[in-house]
Amino acid sequence: MTVSRIVYFMLLIGACAFWVMYRGALSLQLVMAALAVPVVLFLLLLWQKHTLSLRIEPTAHAVTANAQFQILLHITSRCPIPIHYVTVALQYSHSITGEDDTLFIHLPGMGRAPQIIQLPFSVSCCGKISVGGAKIKIFDPLSLFSFSVPCKDAFSLLILPQTNALPTLPSLPDTVISEQSKQLSQHRRGDDPSEIFAVDTYSQGDALSHVHWKLTAKSDEMIIKHFSQPLPDQLVLFADYRRCGDDLASAMRLHHVLSVCASLSQKLVNEETPHYLCWQPMDTVESDAFLVDTPEQLTLSLHEMLSSVPFPQNTAAVLTLEQLCATRLIYCTAMLDEQTVLFLSALATRCQILVLYICNAQPAHLPQDADFLCYPVICADHAKTEVMQHG
Repeated sequence: MTVSRIVYFMLLIGACAFWVMYRGALSLQLVMAALAVPVVLFLLLLWQKHTLSLRIEPTAHAVTANAQFQILLHITSRCPIPIHYVTVALQYSHSITGEDDTLFIHLPGMGRAPQIIQLPFSVSCCGKISVGGAKIKIFDPLSLFSFSVPCKDAFSLLILPQTNALPTLPSLPDTVISEQSKQLSQHRRGDDPSEIFAVDTYSQGDALSHVHWKLTAKSDEMIIKHFSQPLPDQLVLFADYRRCGDDLASAMRLHHVLSVCASLSQKLVNEETPHYLCWQPMDTVESDAFLVDTPEQLTLSLHEMLSSVPFPQNTAAVLTLEQLCATRLIYCTAMLDEQTVLFLSALATRCQILVLYICNAQPAHLPQDADFLCYPVICADHAKTEVMQHG
């Protein structure tokens, strides 16, 4: 655009010099034409701007990483004269990479007929893509002037982790069968007399065998004991949803963590093995984790996870699992620091733990003499300069 202006002003100066040197009707007409052209182009472009509208929408609201999706541009111009040159700017942000950038798409001219332009994209890292603040910029044939037409449309797109990142299913932790491993519900009462869930006054239908005689003798009302509800063997799959760093390569490591976790969960569903999926601080499995035993529940839990922002990298002990009621834990992480190893070692006294350590180095540096199993998963680093690719 700058070059076009320079060329035009050089031609204008040349026309004026020609008129000064050779005064006459032809030289004057040449100067008048040189002065009239930008005025006509400006008025035409102003007309095209006020008759132009832009609307954007995605073809899907959830896709898998590296899968291609499309963003549709609905461009309508009521001006019969085609626009010479058009650029569209799409502003987007990524929840995991933290990338906040603008994509520029160049389009051909268009006339009065409405146009729907399909723009193919692919995203290499899972997370939540937010697109908004789009605007279309139009130019006159000589690129002397330009106008922007904003678009208020905005949308979010979930990029799901891949479910084929784990070639084989690792050996799961063995079920703990010792007496100490018996778990009782903290939220529902049942018929296990080994522990009292709650006490309450007698109501019609309560069994008289559950009368708490000592408390009844101390009060004027009949007190009933409610027993605890035994829980079945619980397998918890935990994704360490912490940032590994601020660069794209670190974001891709977290992407691999989530992909391995999703792949393992998918294989467990295929093996008809119900399990709990969690990624946030939790105290009990029943209230804080997602029960996954169907592909639909896996998809729902992934949507819920990716709709939230990852925890900061320096978050201390993201796993607040001191009261975790589970017999088996599979922990997927790319940051096996000393604090996490100490925490998992302490937790291993109450449940069986398998750590899937996602790394991109061979051999992997695994903790020595740990009280849990550690299985390295080597993932190649395919980080690109941009997470969102057009075309």
